[in-house]
Amino acid sequence: MKKHTILLLLFMIILSLLVTGCQQNNQDIESPTPTETATPSSTPTKELTTANIAGLKGPTSMGMIRMFAELNSLSEYVSVKFDVYSSPDVITAGLLNGEIDIAAIPTNMAAILYNKTEGDIVLLGINTLGVLNVVTRDTENINSLADLVGKTIVASGQGSTPEYVLNYLLTQNGINPETDVTIEYKAEHSEVAAMLLSGQADIVLLPQPFVTSVLIQDEQLINAIDLTDEWEDVEGNDSALMMGCLVTTREFADAYASELTSLMMLNAESATWVNENPEKAAKFIVQFEILPSEIIAQTAIPESNITFIFAQQAKDQLNGYFQVLFNYNPESVGGTIPKDDFYFGQ
Repeated sequence: MKKHTILLLLFMIILSLLVTGCQQNNQDIESPTPTETATPSSTPTKELTTANIAGLKGPTSMGMIRMFAELNSLSEYVSVKFDVYSSPDVITAGLLNGEIDIAAIPTNMAAILYNKTEGDIVLLGINTLGVLNVVTRDTENINSLADLVGKTIVASGQGSTPEYVLNYLLTQNGINPETDVTIEYKAEHSEVAAMLLSGQADIVLLPQPFVTSVLIQDEQLINAIDLTDEWEDVEGNDSALMMGCLVTTREFADAYASELTSLMMLNAESATWVNENPEKAAKFIVQFEILPSEIIAQTAIPESNITFIFAQQAKDQLNGYFQVLFNYNPESVGGTIPKDDFYFGQ
């Protein structure tokens, strides 16, 4: 009996030692040493995002073409994606619903959106100056705005910059746009160009690069009046015919100010490169389907007033331009002239 008791006690002692050892081994495996404890990584100061950048077919995208071809990101946080559209309406809708972060649009549309959104649109810079021209058949003998009296002008852009600029300049030259001339508006620039080429219209108002396109196709057409020259004759240095601009949303501007500054500098470099290298730029312009022909692109570049003027540098002359439009029709800029917070930067 004692023998059995002693054996039982020995068995229990051995079992206890085994259990204790296993527990110690498990603790060694499951509990990391201090050097194995992971240190929380620092959280990024900005969210990773893709900047959706939209341009219009024409000079605004032509000036950005080097960025289209070479730029993939603005920083480790912001990659970029470029798209080109035929209509500013699609771009403005994208800005309003958040699908587009940065866009090239007409300057008066930027002012309208600023007012419509109560300040949620921010100007980055001016990318296109005056591009409007009166193009005629050489038989029309049109050399000045005064020669348009009694004539019919076919144009596009009703309710936007082309209408406001043409009517203002006619008025400043003593011509009543409602009674002294007949202006027929069409939906698209391309429709106006087609009417001129087919002989359905003899006098039209067109922007670049449509002007270059029709002149190349028909040698009997002439660029009769440059409205940029007419604007400068009327306004002097008080304002400039600043027709195209680059804008962003205030939310994007607040979150990625340094990236936007980089984008503006790159846009300025791209515009300079395009103006200095029209032949090389033309290849990219056709590749990205901004224009259909390299010869049109190459010929249009010097005539398209491609530039990039930073918002703060453009403020005074753009305010002068907005004031002219406002005086003529307050709705052309959305009812009020944008305030200082419209202009990106200090």
